[in-house]
Amino acid sequence: MRNYLNPAFQPLSNFYLGFPVLGYSQIGFGNNSLTLKDFAYNDANGKPIWFLNKNGNKDNFFNILKSSLLFQTNFQVNILDFGFRTGKAYWSFSLTEKAEGQIGLPKDLMKLLLYGTPNMDNNSYDFTSIGADATVYTEAGLGYSRKMNSKLSIGAKLKLLLGTANVSTSSGSLKLNAGMNEWNLVGNGSVNYSSPIDLNGNSFKSFDPNTDLSINQWLKPSGVGGGIDLGVTYKLTNELTLSAAVTDLGFIRWSKNLKRMSYSTNSKFTGLDYTVKIKTVDDFKDYADSVFTSIKDTEKDSVTSNSAYTTYTSTKVNVGAEYSFFKNKLSVGLLSRTMIHYNVPYEELTASINGRPIDWFNMSVSYSILNGRMSNIGAGLGLRTGFIHWFLSADYLPVKYATVDINSGSSSFNAPVPYNTKGLNLAFGINFVFGNKIDSDRDGVIDRKDKCPDTPRGVIVDKCGCPVDAESIGDPDYMLKSRIRPTKPLEK
Repeated sequence: MRNYLNPAFQPLSNFYLGFPVLGYSQIGFGNNSLTLKDFAYNDANGKPIWFLNKNGNKDNFFNILKSSLLFQTNFQVNILDFGFRTGKAYWSFSLTEKAEGQIGLPKDLMKLLLYGTPNMDNNSYDFTSIGADATVYTEAGLGYSRKMNSKLSIGAKLKLLLGTANVSTSSGSLKLNAGMNEWNLVGNGSVNYSSPIDLNGNSFKSFDPNTDLSINQWLKPSGVGGGIDLGVTYKLTNELTLSAAVTDLGFIRWSKNLKRMSYSTNSKFTGLDYTVKIKTVDDFKDYADSVFTSIKDTEKDSVTSNSAYTTYTSTKVNVGAEYSFFKNKLSVGLLSRTMIHYNVPYEELTASINGRPIDWFNMSVSYSILNGRMSNIGAGLGLRTGFIHWFLSADYLPVKYATVDINSGSSSFNAPVPYNTKGLNLAFGINFVFGNKIDSDRDGVIDRKDKCPDTPRGVIVDKCGCPVDAESIGDPDYMLKSRIRPTKPLEK
């Protein structure tokens, strides 16, 4: 788990092999602004209302929003994963299937929806940060980390990215001037599509999943790219370890199965038709096609092409500190994590308490500050049974719930609903592990408990693996002895 956050961290085992699919699986979702509590809450009389109720407070709802409301989700499953130690270095290889999705909504869009057009003719809104991106890809990674000395470790992971499918939008500039009778939208941007699903003639209705899609199509990449993880750790003291890493810094160049539309618009709108009835899938396809056609008809300066384009993975910046107690059996940690997608940051700060009382068991309890809304905890558990290691971790586990009365036929019950958390992340894995008792300097104290892992061979050490200082004068006994030089006898 630590190696995913920072490639400089080395696993404790000399060799590990992940179960296919079960070696490491992870899912997460959330946003950077809102919880259910922001939408619905009790009024002064204890009656449940939502924020647009006449007694609600839409101003509070609007003020909570970030400049760009970012919804994000991610999922990954390991197909193959193994690693091994060679001296002070550690090599790893992974083959992973990943999916990421983000939707960005500018705060000005919510301003328009909540407050409308208070001025008759001139209401300005900036929608430039609006966008969406959904990507499915395969990642093949080769990792390397090395202990440079007793204090410094470095690590890197090179990645080959094979893109399966992508749908993305971007806006170079998009601004709206809205009045009571007419809206004027001015801007430019693009809509990009690359997938084994070929939308013949740009039509949603023309796609038939029974005949137009096969497994072989999904196995052929629509795009190719690369990425890198970089990390470093430094032991400031025997107890304090600092770490920093940049992960998922990468791109995919999409060049096959393309549909692209670049637009430059200066359009006027008088409204949308809400009388359309959608009851079947064909109704939805018909309506989607009509909307798509109307957009193309409106954008007189739009250009449709099949030229290649580039998307970028969601980069993460992780900075941490950990202080250990009781011979490294207990520690406290602080981790700052920032995800950056299309220049929009998604930030979190997490504090944790970590326990390693025995070799085959470890656990962690954490609390996330920025997005947790004072009502969440995280937890992690690692267990080694023989040569099999199991782990489970989660964050944003809610500790406060609302109750909702659920009626089902003749029975009813109160269902707990987490109402004050912005998201959830879950991860689990099962791995074969071998050679966990690592003693790099061969002083009889394994590295996990060794406070001085680079002690010279043959030096007498204490229980923490550090050279003995019997007289407590600051210099270990072996260094003191090396400074004593025999003197010549005095001449008569």
